[in-house]
Amino acid sequence: MINLLGNNLDGDTWEKICDYCYRQRYQEYHFVKIPSNYEGDGGIEGYTGNGVVYQCYCPEREYSDNELYEKLRDKLTRDIKKLIKNEKELKAVGVKYIKEWHFVIPEYRDKRILIHAEKQRKEILAEKNKKKLDYISNDFSIYIKVIEDFSVEICRYVNITDGIKFSFPLMEKKVINKDEYPSEQLENIERKLKAISGESSDQKRLEDLINIYAGFYLNWLELRTSISDKNPELFEKILKIQEAYKTDIEMKCKTNFDSTINAKLFNEIMDDFGKALNKEFNDLVDPKSISDLKHDTIATWLAECPLEFY
Repeated sequence: MINLLGNNLDGDTWEKICDYCYRQRYQEYHFVKIPSNYEGDGGIEGYTGNGVVYQCYCPEREYSDNELYEKLRDKLTRDIKKLIKNEKELKAVGVKYIKEWHFVIPEYRDKRILIHAEKQRKEILAEKNKKKLDYISNDFSIYIKVIEDFSVEICRYVNITDGIKFSFPLMEKKVINKDEYPSEQLENIERKLKAISGESSDQKRLEDLINIYAGFYLNWLELRTSISDKNPELFEKILKIQEAYKTDIEMKCKTNFDSTINAKLFNEIMDDFGKALNKEFNDLVDPKSISDLKHDTIATWLAECPLEFY
């Protein structure tokens, strides 16, 4: 599961995040949260004045694709039926009409949940017509909403909330196949690490280091796509700090005419950039992810030339 909210995502946390997202997005439509403390929430977490109601759900643990589908299917089925069963309760809390029912989940991996949602939509409309329910819209729809649909609101939520941080997905350790690796980038990494380590460096250790940084570079190519898709605001922050440091780093390398201090300069650059990342993202991103971002960025600079050693 690619999860930019880390492993601390439970039902209560997810509900708070969803409430915040809907309050932010639908405030102009007079969003109303329905507390469940007294006789439950009537089958919805909240509603808006323009006909949107929502129900959130967070799986208890990591499930297989089929298990996740079954959990989502069963939860959706139970809760959507409450729109019919709880007519009096819904009207009593101020729901005038329902045009959209949102099922808000971290993710789904199987198109069957979309097929099931459409089946349930048709059943709700059939019940509406049979019982002449005036609060269900004639063009009633069910929508499956996921983390990516609220990237802006979630980024704001993490900014103002203690105890929750973004966690980048763990990437599998790369086994570098030099025949398949981008040749120019791999050559850059090899050349620069040789210049950093010096002529007398142990060949086996150097090869290991080259493979490690080549792996970091490939990780970033995957990770940046994931972050930009799921959280554009966070991705923009990352790009800004990378760009800000790239020019400084390039100048430090170009003004170094003493190859004997390459390793010292490389470590200083890595330490300084790590401190900058911690200062910028300490409240947003967990420490392991910040460390990964540092190494992935350094590897990218080695591969794509701003970080140059002679």
